[in-house]
Amino acid sequence: MNRISIKLKVTLWYTALMVILVALMFAFIFSISKSLAESSARNDLIKTVEDSLDEVEYDDGKLDVDNDLDFFSHGIYLSVYDKDMRQVYGRIPKELVNPPALALGKMQTVASGDSRWYVYDSRVSIKKYGDAWVRGVVALSDSENTINTMLSIAGIALPFLVIIAALGGYLITRQAFKPVREINETAERIGEGRDLSQRIHISKGKDEIHTLASTFNDMFDRLEHSFESERQFTSDASHELRTPVSVIISQGEYALESAKTLEEAKGALSVILAQARKMSGLISQLLTLSRIDRGHNKLTPELLNLSDLTEMVAEDQREAAMNKSIEIRTSITPDLYVNADETMMLRMLINLVSNAITYGKSGGHVTIELTASGKEIIGSVADDGIGMATEHLPRIWERFYQVDPSRTAGKEGGVGLGLSMVKWIVEAHGGKITVNSKLGEGTTFTFVLPMVK
Repeated sequence: MNRISIKLKVTLWYTALMVILVALMFAFIFSISKSLAESSARNDLIKTVEDSLDEVEYDDGKLDVDNDLDFFSHGIYLSVYDKDMRQVYGRIPKELVNPPALALGKMQTVASGDSRWYVYDSRVSIKKYGDAWVRGVVALSDSENTINTMLSIAGIALPFLVIIAALGGYLITRQAFKPVREINETAERIGEGRDLSQRIHISKGKDEIHTLASTFNDMFDRLEHSFESERQFTSDASHELRTPVSVIISQGEYALESAKTLEEAKGALSVILAQARKMSGLISQLLTLSRIDRGHNKLTPELLNLSDLTEMVAEDQREAAMNKSIEIRTSITPDLYVNADETMMLRMLINLVSNAITYGKSGGHVTIELTASGKEIIGSVADDGIGMATEHLPRIWERFYQVDPSRTAGKEGGVGLGLSMVKWIVEAHGGKITVNSKLGEGTTFTFVLPMVK
């Protein structure tokens, strides 16, 4: 049974159900029809016999019947019996070989040969004569013939109904399972060619199968995006690690083979140390992002004075800003509290401020603001540096994405990981972050976090 397709199973079930329902319907109709036919035959027989009693009379010393009395009409045989129960008028069917005795008002069923008969007797009292009897006989074969005719028609119609039901069920099932076939074929194409751009192409619908197909398409979209991101991530990480590794190797070879003085060896070691620190920072960020992707980077929220934390970061970054002749300005509302992970908040603020310093202009400014608005804390970090073109803004949150890879790096986030981490940190704390920038005029990052009073 497991080798039979679901489509065929549904068709067989549908057809069997239709056959059973039609058979039950026919059986019910035949039963009712037979009962009604027999009841009608009995009622007609009784009515005919009772009506004929008025046609029996006594005239000129003998029993007589009116000329209007028809002794055979509509399949009913009539016969008249005198007071001695002898037949004097009428007829009985010749097939009724042994008719039963007269019985007043009793409907008798008599079998004779291959036929069955209804026999009904009634009597009338006539003045100056006594009792006269009228007998009516009708063949049950008439109603049985009607039933047999209906059975014959049903026997002919039933196979056609079965064929129509099976064909209709198959077509309906085939159409209903068409999206499943499309899903299967698409999955096979993806499996054979490893092409996640394949999609299930079906018409729009709201039933379960169309919903399933739409869900699969959404899943394929996410898988394609995930694989592309993974591929790009691997490529970018390899590229970023390759450069410092190459520098370390070349400087190490120089120190071993070409350095003639201690100072030259120290210079090579300094370069190696700087590149090693850069690699360490990159690996640390990659590890953090990996933990984030796997859901292992758990936050440790606590009641945190974000105003004090922001002031501390601004003060910590002043030396780096002074080295580029950049002035840090702050406008921070005191005692603004959030329920947040202190380490993550520090990383978010340091990334934003160091990013503003890195891409700010000499003699320029970095402005850090923190204010309250209703139940939210609104913070911003703005610089008046080189800025970014509008087309780059949607992509700056992507890992390893850099507007201009040749621009100064060296700070945390210089390889394009800082902003993706900033976005995750803000959103992980129930907030949101946006960016506004103009090329040559500067950039402003604005974040919103829920405030705790």
